[in-house]
Amino acid sequence: MDLLINFSQFMIYILLILTVYRLRIVPSWIALYLAFLGTSPFWFNGFLFPPEYMPDQFKYLNVIQSVRNVSNTPDVSSNVFYSGWIMAFIPIPFVYNVIGVAFINKFIFLILFLWLYKKKYLSGVPLFFILFYPDLIMYSSLALRDILILTFMIIGTVLLVQKRYIFALIMFLPLLLIKFQNFALMMILWIMSIAFMREKFIKSKHSILYFSMFFLVVLSIFILLAPYVIEPLDFYRGAMSAEDGNRPEDYVSLSGTGELLTLGLTSSIYFLLKPFFFEAANALQLVQSFLNIGVFVFLAWFTVKCYKINKFKTLFWLSFLMFSMIIYGLVVVNFGTAARYRFPFVVLYVIAIGVDVYQNRVIKSRQLKVKI
Repeated sequence: MDLLINFSQFMIYILLILTVYRLRIVPSWIALYLAFLGTSPFWFNGFLFPPEYMPDQFKYLNVIQSVRNVSNTPDVSSNVFYSGWIMAFIPIPFVYNVIGVAFINKFIFLILFLWLYKKKYLSGVPLFFILFYPDLIMYSSLALRDILILTFMIIGTVLLVQKRYIFALIMFLPLLLIKFQNFALMMILWIMSIAFMREKFIKSKHSILYFSMFFLVVLSIFILLAPYVIEPLDFYRGAMSAEDGNRPEDYVSLSGTGELLTLGLTSSIYFLLKPFFFEAANALQLVQSFLNIGVFVFLAWFTVKCYKINKFKTLFWLSFLMFSMIIYGLVVVNFGTAARYRFPFVVLYVIAIGVDVYQNRVIKSRQLKVKI
């Protein structure tokens, strides 16, 4: 019975793709590939791993069902509660299991993708990355809130690039309820964009110098405050380790300021790559390790490519990515949690730098051809 219900949800997804194809919003190859990705909720839960492997999925399922049935909401954390409420109003019927919730995420991702593609924010390298990025495929196929978080981050960031600051702020606000850490980081991005992404500042001969000086000041403040943040930071590291299922006695506390500074300086690159292949405890982590290397190489190549087009904008978005990786790298211990927290910022980076640098280059090139 559940399989038939999930198949009906898959057919609704296919019907939407056929509609956008008939409306000529996407070409045939993208429509076919998106239709293929519609089967991915069946790959993960119950096939590659049991649904219980990620027990949080059942919390979202319970909240969605309680909202739709107008019954008492289960006792869950506030971010799960608000995420479930939002997802409950996504028009995917008959949500009776975690695969049904996964199709809600598929629907959200499909709408986000179609909006980006229709607005011509995706083409070339960023388009292929978004379509084939393994972590994005996986988390859009699970019954978690990460795709919802990603959607608010992406739309808000695109609005930032367009200098529509108030609308960007409105899109970031739901993150306050569903993932406060990401909301805080996006507020930093919002402030940095207003301060540094003005055309007059970007065109200044000393823009890179001033931006570098700003980060040197931030680094100096971090070094000065390091002795005072060790204890609260260690508390959050320990709490996240326990939340990931690790025993409290297995957690190793930060030894001092020196370790904190070393961890801060190295955590950005390590967070993008973890786990290394020699740290992998199972086949899934080993595959993740090699995929991370491939993604890292791609990010390095794409960054260099964009740097040749616009140095300052590339450094701006790279700085935000690295800053986000440092923050999460300082507190996240578990490899699985690292993958889950990392992928939205990787996707955001590719889309942001694609829209702000790569895509603008393509548009200007087309405009030049028209004039000629």
